[in-house]
Amino acid sequence: MVRYPSQPLEAYCAYVVDEQKTFQHQYGLSFTDSDGRYTINVPPDAAGEDATPPALFVEVSDAQGQVVQALTSFQPKRGVAQPLHFVLPEDDQSVGKPPPNVHDTAMPSKPDSVS
Repeated sequence: MVRYPSQPLEAYCAYVVDEQKTFQHQYGLSFTDSDGRYTINVPPDAAGEDATPPALFVEVSDAQGQVVQALTSFQPKRGVAQPLHFVLPEDDQSVGKPPPNVHDTAMPSKPDSVS
């Protein structure tokens, strides 16, 4: 994942959602490394050989929890690397918020400070 033209983006969160933007927890979530790379693991019980794979999408959120890349089509295949390359625009344009369960998992709230 890079910012146009080629600046790697670190600590962005990639995760899988369905057509209704429901977080698909069985795929987990992944944060980009210093090279902008991430890994989404396909569980062994993902779409079987004869089954029609569900409509799934990869969304990406920035460090502030704003969705910066939405609904990029993804068809899970067990045991096959499926590189998805995202190039984000130069400006930080949010396209929404991630599903609540992604936000809660990736960015748990901080305890209230005591005054």
